[in-house]
Amino acid sequence: MCMCGCNQVLTQCNHVGCTVSTSMLKELNGWVASGDSETVITSAFVQEFGTKVYAEPPKSGLSLVAWMLPSIYLLLGTLLVIFVIWRWRSRAMQPGAAVRGTPGISAQNLENARRRVAQETED
Repeated sequence: MCMCGCNQVLTQCNHVGCTVSTSMLKELNGWVASGDSETVITSAFVQEFGTKVYAEPPKSGLSLVAWMLPSIYLLLGTLLVIFVIWRWRSRAMQPGAAVRGTPGISAQNLENARRRVAQETED
C-alpha cells in the first residue's frame, strides 16, 4: 500500500506529485534489480512502515480471525435461518395450531361443505 495516506495500492496511487509512492517504487525496483526475494522485500517494507503496508492482512495470528469471521458469520446465519424455519413449520404442524379464539370447523359443517361443492360442480 502507498504510505501517503491515500489507501491505494502502491502501483495505483494517483496523487499528482506523490513523493511517497515514487520513493517506494524506486526502493522496490532496486530490490528487484538486485535479485532479492519477495519475502525479503516484503519484510523490509514491513520493518520500515509496519503491517499497514500490506494490501491485505497476512493469514496468520490475529489477522487470521479477520479472514475467518465472514465464513463463521455466514454459517451461523444459515443455521439460525434453518432453525427459525424449522420452528415455524413445527408449530404450524401441531394439531392445536389454529389461531386462538377462532372455532374449528366441525365435522358436520365440513360434510355439508363437501356436499355443496359436489352438487355445484356436477354438470
